Amino acid sequence: SRRGENIRKRKDGRWEGRYLQEIEGKKKYRSVYAKNYNEVKTKLFEAKKTESEKKHTHAGDTSAVTIHELSILWFEEIKKIRKYSTYRKYKDIYEKHIKDPLGGQPARELTSDLTAKFIPCQLSASTQKSIYCVIKHILRYGEIHFGIPAISLQSYTIVEQVKPVEILNQAEQKRLLEYLHLDMDKSR
Repeated sequence: SRRGENIRKRKDGRWEGRYLQEIEGKKKYRSVYAKNYNEVKTKLFEAKKTESEKKHTHAGDTSAVTIHELSILWFEEIKKIRKYSTYRKYKDIYEKHIKDPLGGQPARELTSDLTAKFIPCQLSASTQKSIYCVIKHILRYGEIHFGIPAISLQSYTIVEQVKPVEILNQAEQKRLLEYLHLDMDKSR
């Protein structure tokens, strides 16, 4: 098994990937097979995704699928196709800014107004843009895989506050230069 993926090479040369499937309340292991590691990894991912979609759609009713349920599936997918640093950035943004205020919200009921209401305006413009980006990705995943109608999630105009640049006055500049010249003789 590599990194907890539950994939192994069998004695007959084939690769086997195992996953749990719940049937009538009982959990059973199912297997997928392939000639090489990458192929079985792809098959295993598809099998897990299909199983997870069955579990999360509540027998085909996508009206109850929450933002958090979509995020779990989306994070599973992007972990395999994005750089780890990008995955971690998205995951951190979700955990810190999206999960608690919006995670339990049904994806079909999310609106721009509701989203804007829960995004703190004291955050930097960059952080606000990142939050909207993650939410849009999760909703796009829901549209593609669950047929949840796309909503137009418009981020409100984010005003970047320009901070004044502090400069040294002439007396402070002179003191700094004197200090630097005196300190040049000291070896560290």
